[in-house]
Amino acid sequence: MPARIPDIKLVRQLIPPLSHELHKGQAGRVGVVGGSEENVKGVDLCHIFCSPGASTAIKSYSPDLIVHPYLRTQDNVQSTSIKEIVDNVSSIFSRLHVLVVGPGLSRDKIMQDTAKELIKKARENDMAIVIDADGLFLVQQYPETVQGYKKAVLTPNVVEFKRLCEKMNVQTNKEQIDQAAKDLSQSLGGVTVVQKGFVDIITNGEQVLQCDAEGGLKRMGGQGDVLTGAIAAFLAWGKAYQEGVWSHSNEIPSKDIAMYATWGACQISRTSSNLAFKKYGRSVLTTHMLEEIGAISTLRQETIIEEVKGIPDSFLEIEVRAPQTHGTGFMMYTDYEIVCRTNMPLFNFKQSTVRRRYSKFESLKFKLEENDYEIKVPNLPGKVFTSRFSDKVIEERRQKLERFLQILCSNITLIQEYEESKANLIVKFIQGKY
Repeated sequence: MPARIPDIKLVRQLIPPLSHELHKGQAGRVGVVGGSEENVKGVDLCHIFCSPGASTAIKSYSPDLIVHPYLRTQDNVQSTSIKEIVDNVSSIFSRLHVLVVGPGLSRDKIMQDTAKELIKKARENDMAIVIDADGLFLVQQYPETVQGYKKAVLTPNVVEFKRLCEKMNVQTNKEQIDQAAKDLSQSLGGVTVVQKGFVDIITNGEQVLQCDAEGGLKRMGGQGDVLTGAIAAFLAWGKAYQEGVWSHSNEIPSKDIAMYATWGACQISRTSSNLAFKKYGRSVLTTHMLEEIGAISTLRQETIIEEVKGIPDSFLEIEVRAPQTHGTGFMMYTDYEIVCRTNMPLFNFKQSTVRRRYSKFESLKFKLEENDYEIKVPNLPGKVFTSRFSDKVIEERRQKLERFLQILCSNITLIQEYEESKANLIVKFIQGKY
């Protein structure tokens, strides 16, 4: 099943209304094992479980945080046993909806062993669990910690994803990242996997969703923590949604809540990064992302109003179609028709058609990446050496080339702001002589 984008109006149903009828705690109670101030925004209560040395600093970040200095490292464990630590922390689990494990955890053996036992306790309490950062290192060492637990969400980056796949003997292919993520989820018994990248891939081993919302061009330390916290918030809201805490149409099946919640979090993380980058450019920080999260709901409401009116501010449609094979023998090649429809002023024509062969796509990718480490260009389909002119291979390549251009063009406004000449290069490829 190909990756898809869910109905945004369904995802919005998971967000609780701001109402005098709701009391504190009904809109989410989350615990974080490790401790990260950026981690959870939007829920009512956030409990941070950390070591004593980190507690004062974390508490000073915000009075909203409830800090429990229960964790210990090898340096300060003294006579406290892991069982005592686990008992202290898990005694609060009955008050929580979601547990986050990883950000700020470290790879200290005592911390890792404690986190392992806390995940077991969370499973016993039927809690949703989000695992990131050093929590993923724990899963890499002990996959059985989350094996078969469908309320677990893993959020690996490229390196973490590769290591998890190696541990679970899952084949990775740059051209089929959707399938690799799906295989990893299946190998872990149906946990939700969020493969972070140019496009975020979300899968539970059965469904595959993708989030290709425009993000910022700069990566910041702590950006992953924002995503992890947003996922936790959405999962907490999802539990309240299931319990009918507020009135809604009940259109989202329980089995889909984790997938929709995770997609919504990815959308918020990427959009806030985009808005922050537009304001601050290269000087953008993760804290600037947090400033933008509140604005996203307003933007989304405006977008929905425009959808109802049927008057989009701007649109850009890219279609790759009508492949044709030319020549004979070693001179054979296939080219594709690129159809563009848009009202964006960056483009020269409202509608255009050109033909390009695969080598031209390669040339475009090379020129966009040349001398530039900020612009992330999506992958092209790999070269094919057997049956490359068969209908099946040509159709698969057509689909992937279309996706390549669609992802590239979804970020063209940001690329223009960052380096106009490269945005013009994309326009020239799509509409002019290249």
